[in-house]
Amino acid sequence: MNKGRKKIYLAPYYHENHWMLSIIDIIDHNQGYWCDPIGNSEIPMFKTLLNTSIRVYGYEGGTRKSSKVPQWMKLDCARQPGINECGYYIMRYMLEIVTSPHSMRSIDEIQAL
Repeated sequence: MNKGRKKIYLAPYYHENHWMLSIIDIIDHNQGYWCDPIGNSEIPMFKTLLNTSIRVYGYEGGTRKSSKVPQWMKLDCARQPGINECGYYIMRYMLEIVTSPHSMRSIDEIQAL
């Protein structure tokens, strides 16, 4: 990513002893993704927090385009085999995103980790 405005934002989320990851593209596509290595968690409270933050960011940044909240989509990510590996999987997702030339349109390929 360049040093100007970022194309995506990664937001790890720790809730009730479990790590999940949100991937947000508010500049170009207003798309939000979330990965859950267990696959059965919902994040409505976290989505609300992120949506509010995005609205404030757009307001303070002076751009209406980024103030739109993203459309959220759950990615079909690789599943952790046990109950303690969620942090490792989230770190792997983030490493794959920042070291590979993914576009937001192909970000769902992370499931092939």
